[in-house]
Amino acid sequence: EMFDEAIPVFEELVLRYPKKQYWVQLSLLWGARENYKHALAVQQLAYEQGLLDDEDELERLARSYLYHELPYPAARVLQKGLDEGMIEPDVDSLELLSSAWIAAREYEKSLGPLSRAAEISDDGKLLVRLGQVYMQRENWSKAAELLERGIDRGGLSEPGNAQLLLGISYYNDAKIERAKSIFARAAKHKKVRQAAEGWIVHIDREQKATGAESTGG
Repeated sequence: EMFDEAIPVFEELVLRYPKKQYWVQLSLLWGARENYKHALAVQQLAYEQGLLDDEDELERLARSYLYHELPYPAARVLQKGLDEGMIEPDVDSLELLSSAWIAAREYEKSLGPLSRAAEISDDGKLLVRLGQVYMQRENWSKAAELLERGIDRGGLSEPGNAQLLLGISYYNDAKIERAKSIFARAAKHKKVRQAAEGWIVHIDREQKATGAESTGG
């Protein structure tokens, strides 16, 4: 584990004999020294030479980009890997790609991989996340549909939060009574109780104001 001594040896190796194994090991050495910026630089150079063609290597590069808050190149690496068959289109890879597009604020591009991942996932977490993307786009009816499905499928770490989002979606879709009933369900969860009760109070005030206006009061 003499990483400091090994690094200059591998740097010399990649200059003299630029084999894939040397680039990969040099990147891993920099990672072991917790110098993630150098690790990413080595990965980039290897990728640009076409030396990274393994699923784990490509996903490691994408995660390195994401760690350094560079989501767009992360998404491009993953998309190319999936398109060329080097990355298996399973839940993990599709979720990672959608997360990269979302981080890059490319919400439209995130929909395809996230939809595919959500459909083949065993729990409802990705359906809820997909619903949140549609909330970002203010497509409230589609958001509500996906959030309902995610809640029904189960396996959520915070079901109360999903119910709160569902209530908000119904409210914005002008389904006020449905929203109110969902907020009442959400209020049973401690973490979102205050927010859910706040929405109920807001709806009650709106309904009273509307009633007063309609009666001329």
